Amino acid sequence: HAMKAGDQVELLVDYGEAYEDVRERKGYGKDNNKLCGGDDDDAARLKRNFVDREMVQQDIPDLKLFDMFYLVEYLTNDVLAPIDQRIRGSFSANGQAESFTRHSRSQ
Repeated sequence: HAMKAGDQVELLVDYGEAYEDVRERKGYGKDNNKLCGGDDDDAARLKRNFVDREMVQQDIPDLKLFDMFYLVEYLTNDVLAPIDQRIRGSFSANGQAESFTRHSRSQ
């Protein structure tokens, strides 16, 4: 049967194992069918975080110098900088940016 303009269809996609963790975090991965939960489920999120942490800890001894450099660069630029911007923006919006800057430099 031919589709008409405006017809809706459900697409089923297998993203492979590499993307499955992301799908679980968003609450619609394969394991969520077994009631594991997405990131809105604190217990499921905590369990995944411990698994991720263990995987990272196992990888750390194998890191070469350039791997560590790129890891630190990623954490600094893509993780810490956006958090710092949000914090500073929040203090700035509340008129407290000057005291926050003074406090953070003195430590």
